[in-house]
Amino acid sequence: MGGNPGHCCGCSTHRGTTHLLAARRAAVIHSSHPSPGAATAARWAAVRETLGPFARDVDARGASDTFLLGERETYGDVIAACWLGWARRIWGADTREWAELETWHGGRWGQLTRAFKRWEYVDTPDAPDSAKCVSALLVRHG
Repeated sequence: MGGNPGHCCGCSTHRGTTHLLAARRAAVIHSSHPSPGAATAARWAAVRETLGPFARDVDARGASDTFLLGERETYGDVIAACWLGWARRIWGADTREWAELETWHGGRWGQLTRAFKRWEYVDTPDAPDSAKCVSALLVRHG
């Protein structure tokens, strides 16, 4: 994987973290202060613009079209997938905004979201066995 093991995701810089946090802030502003017209469009453009450098940094590694740091899931992927799942719930999976976000930056965000879809709910028949095990432990000890 390379990178700096001292950083939370093993990346060589905190650029990815900075971009992800800025994107989250832009999304919070968007969802907290919805308004019609140009202001909403400007905030939505800011979300896309904020995700752009993060996507370019990941693409420059060339390791995967889906995951952020390689061919397997990493902690960084989990964080990004959680943020995207939150955004999908805020905007709604059937909205124009969500459909648009899934296509941004070569479809990177839609691919990442779909890769983690099976982990969203641990109490369904198609959830991974490891997720069901964690769910059972939480119920037993919670």
